Amino acid sequence: MFVIRELLNRNDLIEWAITEGFQEIVPATALHVTIGKFHDPNVGRRLVPAASDLTIRASQRRAVLDFGGIVVLAFGSVKLSRRHAEFRRAGMTWFYRDYTPHVSFALDGMDLRDIRPFDGRLCFGPEIFKPDPILDSLPTG
Repeated sequence: MFVIRELLNRNDLIEWAITEGFQEIVPATALHVTIGKFHDPNVGRRLVPAASDLTIRASQRRAVLDFGGIVVLAFGSVKLSRRHAEFRRAGMTWFYRDYTPHVSFALDGMDLRDIRPFDGRLCFGPEIFKPDPILDSLPTG
């Protein structure tokens, strides 16, 4: 399972990406921030999805990064980082050293040095616990 918040103002991000020259933009319905992943169902039973929406204020303190061929908008959020830490304390497995809230939005292999990061609000819906097709296909035990 993985825990996400869908990006609600996805058109704002897509319009920005187009003006910055990105062409291989992921489908609008796929834009989200991942909070955590787990394959132990007991972890999911111990935590209740946050039902409220979350808005990240407009900020110029963001970065556009290449995460192994996927272009992401990275941003800071104390609330998301705290929630991620709560999942880790509950037993969630995390495959990376750090947690960086981000929205994966493009597959372009373009030079990112001159890209001006999206600085508008990011509006996310409530947490959703969704099956992870990769983690769910791994053998257990």
